[in-house]
Amino acid sequence: MLTGERATFAYELQGGDREVAGRATFLNRDFRIEEDLGATHPDLLVLIAYLGAAPWIGGVLECNVAASPSFARAVEEALSTHIVTVDPDQAPREAPENARPGLAYSGGADCSAALAVLPAETGAYFLDRIPREDGEWKGLYSKAAAHHACEELTRRGYLVRRVSTDLEFMRQPVGFPDDLSNVIPALCCADRDGLDAVGWGAILESTYRIGSKKFRDYDASPFVRTYGPVFEAVGLGVVNAVAGVSEVGTAVISHGSGFGDVVQSCMRGDVGKPCLKCWKCTRKVMLDSSLNGVWPAPDMLDELCGNREAKMRLTEDPIKHEGVVAFSVNRYDQSSGGSEIMGALQDKLATYDVEFLQRHYSPALDFMPPRYRDGVMEQLNDLLGPMTDEEEEVIRNWNVADHQSARRERGQERLRQILSSEEQH
Repeated sequence: MLTGERATFAYELQGGDREVAGRATFLNRDFRIEEDLGATHPDLLVLIAYLGAAPWIGGVLECNVAASPSFARAVEEALSTHIVTVDPDQAPREAPENARPGLAYSGGADCSAALAVLPAETGAYFLDRIPREDGEWKGLYSKAAAHHACEELTRRGYLVRRVSTDLEFMRQPVGFPDDLSNVIPALCCADRDGLDAVGWGAILESTYRIGSKKFRDYDASPFVRTYGPVFEAVGLGVVNAVAGVSEVGTAVISHGSGFGDVVQSCMRGDVGKPCLKCWKCTRKVMLDSSLNGVWPAPDMLDELCGNREAKMRLTEDPIKHEGVVAFSVNRYDQSSGGSEIMGALQDKLATYDVEFLQRHYSPALDFMPPRYRDGVMEQLNDLLGPMTDEEEEVIRNWNVADHQSARRERGQERLRQILSSEEQH
């Protein structure tokens, strides 16, 4: 329903739909976007509707807005979902001339690195969470740092739009319905701003799964295999500019590109004051320290690694983003007596030699739209440099199972003992 400066997307379950998908329950059956979408192409509206409820849709989507036949075919072929309402006379959306890319932006290091290597006219689109009108705001999430980043980028001349929506309250627990749902603000503005591509701060650890157990080629990811053709059907290529860049590399780029005073990945702290009590803070502090050579005092480092979320993540096997954690902890100097936790982590991750994560995996650029590929490649080569053929081979053969050892087991056991002892105190 489109009413002036607001759009409401409401859903009714039908045969085949799910109320629970994975860990997410379809709690609320509608969401609103505080934008005037009256002039938005119907295919974009249907795509927004799909992304708003993707996990729970059972293979059929019927809307009160009719899609173009070509878009409906793309959704059927790529997402195995039948669009019921189709207008045979509706032309598909085409990107205008002199178009620009749009980026799903959060204010963190990864998307800031993507913005740094994309063209200067790239639009940054922030999904501005607001509470439901029949609910209240709960949780630790804070928008302060992200709002500050948006304001600062605007001051520097970037096109930045904050799109207010209660989309994340559709599900329980609160969050994006689909991993790609945070692109909805860019879709809302695609016609107004003349977008011909959309991108995310998706990094090597997620696109190629080297942050998980085993390498997966990028062309098997949702960005390429499933959603890729659907975005193409609405005139939007996928420009994941840092798809071949590790979290190590995005830290190098974001802090060396002039965004260092803007970037803050923590979503709980205030401006310039990350909470230092979440897993993201733990990982980012260790990474930044490993790059600048200035580490917190041992007791402060143990406290940082001993927060509830960090304990859970660091004792996992494998650790989430294990290569990045290995890069950080193996640069920590224990020679003068330091953090006991870091010592145990060094034992656990001793088999890794991942200094090359400071460079970019250039095969990822093959999936970039040609219009933007050369410019992004030039920026990445200048800021990071490409991996060698041998280093690319390490990426393609990535398998955490190759890093099992007796020393790792001793480090893991020691780590559990240390963190368990701290918990008791």
